[in-house]
Amino acid sequence: MTDELSRQRARIVHDREELGRTVQALAGKVDVPARTREAAAAARESARMKVQSLVRGIGPTDVVLAATGLVASWVALGCLTDWWRRR
Repeated sequence: MTDELSRQRARIVHDREELGRTVQALAGKVDVPARTREAAAAARESARMKVQSLVRGIGPTDVVLAATGLVASWVALGCLTDWWRRR
């Protein structure tokens, strides 16, 4: 009888712990502001990681090439604009 009683008490303790975890999980799902903050933090972290990976992939040569291309584009646009106005 005492073994059965001990097993029942252990089962009750286990059930209470499981119920507590279930209630906490449900409370977390209902807490919309907290879930929104967590989603925003995850999005910020994801964006930060993407920016870091892009920055690591860009070297000084890439920056010089990009700047040269930009300057060349502006010069070409200026020449075309000047040519168009003189026509």
